[in-house]
Amino acid sequence: MNSNLSDSLYDISKSLLKVDFIAAAGDVVNKIRSIAGFINVAIIEIRDDNKLRILAYSGEKNRLTKMIESASKMLSTGSNYEVTDILEKGEGRGRSIAISTTSIRHKAIIAEGTGLLMQKNSSLLRTVANLLELRSQTYTTDNQVPIIHNNDRKLVIRDEFFEIVGRSKNMLKLFSMVNSVAKSNSPVVIYGQSGTGKELVARAIHSNSARKDRNLMAINCSAIPEALFEAELFGYEKGAFTGAAMRKKGLVESADEGTLFFDEIGDLPISVQPKLLRLIQEKTFLRVGGTKTVTVDFRLIAATNKDLELMVKRGTFREDLYYRINVIPIKLPALSERREDIPLLVNRFREQFCSANNKSVKFTPKVIETLIKYPWPGNVRELKNIVERLIVMAPPLSSAIADVDLSEIIPSLNAKTDMSLSWIEKDAINRAMNAADGNREKAARLLEITLRQLNYKLQKYNIKVK
Repeated sequence: MNSNLSDSLYDISKSLLKVDFIAAAGDVVNKIRSIAGFINVAIIEIRDDNKLRILAYSGEKNRLTKMIESASKMLSTGSNYEVTDILEKGEGRGRSIAISTTSIRHKAIIAEGTGLLMQKNSSLLRTVANLLELRSQTYTTDNQVPIIHNNDRKLVIRDEFFEIVGRSKNMLKLFSMVNSVAKSNSPVVIYGQSGTGKELVARAIHSNSARKDRNLMAINCSAIPEALFEAELFGYEKGAFTGAAMRKKGLVESADEGTLFFDEIGDLPISVQPKLLRLIQEKTFLRVGGTKTVTVDFRLIAATNKDLELMVKRGTFREDLYYRINVIPIKLPALSERREDIPLLVNRFREQFCSANNKSVKFTPKVIETLIKYPWPGNVRELKNIVERLIVMAPPLSSAIADVDLSEIIPSLNAKTDMSLSWIEKDAINRAMNAADGNREKAARLLEITLRQLNYKLQKYNIKVK
């Protein structure tokens, strides 16, 4: 392929990095048509019932039906046609229709042009088909976030998205949602158990948004005493209280034109909630001890491991604030719901802590298998801590982590199988009760069992309801 076509291919490959596959396909057909000079180009998908779905098309609409008919006739034979196979000769116009198929997910590129044009640019079409196949290998469904990035004009598969590691279906859906919501300024609430990476997701939204060059100010609602919350949030004027020797800018003002992240917003004091509601509605506030209104522009993201809707019903969280912030809810999966990501996470943490401790330690396949089966009540944070502990405690000349090392770090792995199953069930009930904030009916729905079954198991495991 000559340098012009090589540059063209690089340009086309960038289009395939788009989140929305349909948008990517539309970009690709337009570029193939304009760059290579084809008259008509289409990308189609062969469905399981052998019917064809048009994903993108560029050119003369009246020719599309004829192209699809020709492609359908040839594809029905089950053969995998290369671009050099001519499917139809145009009457009196010297046109030819060619097709290049991909084996993954049954996609194909159809192009129409002159015979000489087909011959000259066949390598471009074939390579674009290969790129489509590569892209399909890294997606579970259309409109997913790609785990391909471009590096020195080479396509490289990667397993993380803004430091969030994962390739499971749950995580690809999450990545797609992060990409979508990052483009807006709507409030977001990230729900998830402790250790699932809620702050990482908040930072990913900020880093992928138009506000990425401004501050992301994180506020840990469970760590600030109620008496100091207003001063931390809004700042204060000189002399506002004893010890206020000078004006101090608050976290809200520091987040101007950026993102304001309320971590564990379920712990926000009820006395502060109406002030936050007014801030969100008006985008103005007063410093403590001040009389001058300060205007700010920020995007609000919140995170919690609590059920805010249940808190509203119990009167511990304001209903108007809940509906103001819960515009885009994002639910993070527990690590037990994406076990296929555990090997990726283990390897990521292993590399990190081996480098920090100047060691070179591997994990045996049996250890990885054991880690995959473990229930991980502490989620990714617990996994990270255990990997770090294993690396730090490994002997200086050790090259592999063995089962005995793992059982010493996680004592519950020494339990018998029937006891482990009981432990897992008890742990699942405890987590459901915590997520439901003690509400038995909601916990039963989360566990997908009846209330009667839940009451029996609570008694069986002697689980105290708060």
